[in-house]
Amino acid sequence: MTSSNKNDGNNIEKEDSPEENDKTNHELYQQLQSRHEHLQVEKTRTALEEQHIQSFLKRRPRKLPYEDARKWVQANLGASTKEEYDDLVANGNLRTPYIPKRPEEYYTSTREWISWDHFLTGIFDDEQPSGIQPSTGVFH
Repeated sequence: MTSSNKNDGNNIEKEDSPEENDKTNHELYQQLQSRHEHLQVEKTRTALEEQHIQSFLKRRPRKLPYEDARKWVQANLGASTKEEYDDLVANGNLRTPYIPKRPEEYYTSTREWISWDHFLTGIFDDEQPSGIQPSTGVFH
């Protein structure tokens, strides 16, 4: 590397000493190394964020287990037929994300589904839904 100094109209070229070149090169190398490490960290962080987003988007919504959902529906909705349940869902009366809008489809996939009568009225069930407070839908 050279630099020019103007002295009385004469151009005098002065070369940097090898020590100065080494020092400058070392500083540049450290800056590049630091920038490279920073970019690697950012790349890894971005990849991890993308993995998290994709795994979150692929997750199935959490629903109550069949028995708990059945008890909640019986205590809070009062539907006795599939058609009544579908009407309540269509009218926006199922305001909890924990009860599936299509319970037969959902609980068939989890191998818990018994029947609409069982889900809505408790037929074939000796347990009463009295363990649920209808005003809050809270299980005790």
